[in-house]
Amino acid sequence: MSTIEGWRGWAQKAENDLRTISILLDHKDAPLEIICFHAQQAAEKYLKGFLVARSSTVPKIHDLPSLLAECAHYDAGFKRLEDDCRRLNAYGVAPRYPESDPVTDAQSRAVVDAAHRVKAEVLKHLLP
Repeated sequence: MSTIEGWRGWAQKAENDLRTISILLDHKDAPLEIICFHAQQAAEKYLKGFLVARSSTVPKIHDLPSLLAECAHYDAGFKRLEDDCRRLNAYGVAPRYPESDPVTDAQSRAVVDAAHRVKAEVLKHLLP
């Protein structure tokens, strides 16, 4: 499989995270911190998919600003996502622990929107 096609596996996993978010958002008492976690995961997988398409190497890190910097080596346009990736990065670990701060509805919506912007930027570069 070519590297340009190998990214699709990462994209499918990212879409599973986005689908999970959609399912959770249909429920009145949705766990907002878990929605934010899946948004971070989706963005991470899309960024890694882009890197697979460009270099076939996926850094074994979970830090979105670092992954974004790697993507920006290939296209400086990714830099416009720096704020989104910093916002998303906060939800990669903390929501899994009981001492994490509560997440508001507005925060969860902002984080989900950020994940969709990451997706859009990656797909802009990978789809014809």
